[in-house]
Amino acid sequence: MFKPQNPDQFGTTISRIWTFVFFATIFRDLHEMSTARTIEDILDGHFEGNPVTDTGLLIGGAVIVLMLLTSLFSNLLTPVTVRWLNLMVSPVALLGSLYLFPNDPDDYFFGGVTTAAFLTIFVLCWNWRPASTPDRPIEVYRAN
Repeated sequence: MFKPQNPDQFGTTISRIWTFVFFATIFRDLHEMSTARTIEDILDGHFEGNPVTDTGLLIGGAVIVLMLLTSLFSNLLTPVTVRWLNLMVSPVALLGSLYLFPNDPDDYFFGGVTTAAFLTIFVLCWNWRPASTPDRPIEVYRAN
């Protein structure tokens, strides 16, 4: 079904999908911020019928940082660790992205795109069986 083009670069493939999700999320937020209604709602303390709180903003920021860290760690950690990290983080990120019910047609579109990306990450990692052991670090080529 889903297979990266080069199994040796699996972490890079997963990292690219996480980067795609990050940019899709940022683009959706920028798209929403371009309307005066959105800015007025946030200043009134509500966004799409949900209260805007410091805790909610902190959790949203933590999810974004978690996506960025997973993108980074997918290239740096051992393959076995990358597999388990992505199997744990992708469902959490999916639940976080589905937390607020969409109100606009564009929210359904962006929600569908990010959901498909999270499911792709999960399916890829679920079907991937790394050949290396957890204690073998990634080898780095050093030019002399």
